[in-house]
Amino acid sequence: MLGAGKGLSEFIIGITLTANSLMIAVSLPVIGKLSDKVGRFLPIVVGLGVSVVAFALVPLATDVWMLPALNAVLGICAVLVFPVSQAATMEALPVEDRGSATGLWGMMMSLGGSIGMFTMSGVLSVASIDWVFYTSAAFTLLCTVVIILMKSYFD
Repeated sequence: MLGAGKGLSEFIIGITLTANSLMIAVSLPVIGKLSDKVGRFLPIVVGLGVSVVAFALVPLATDVWMLPALNAVLGICAVLVFPVSQAATMEALPVEDRGSATGLWGMMMSLGGSIGMFTMSGVLSVASIDWVFYTSAAFTLLCTVVIILMKSYFD
């Protein structure tokens, strides 16, 4: 919707979607190793914080290269948050609880995606597609603040 609304071709829309998944695939091993060295807190906060900016910039994209670039950034941010948060969860628990924790972590990620899509459908029913991204930025900012307040859990 956003790409078509900005007059982008199907090819550019495809590149935009590919940029996200490609950056996820390429950055997973690098960010995993990075989080082993610097800890889990910093990558998660950086990923969330940069996501806030990227989400807020998506509706403002005016040039054809901006949406693929922002979507690539969001792919890297996803890797900074999701697998790193799973590693933090595993480190915080005894070995005998890690299997059930992995299940709960996966369930929460799936529910978050489902609730997010449902919520954004509601936003889209009363506002423009731009507000889906502004709402995502606001919610992600709230999540960033919550994680910062939870810093002691990462030590």
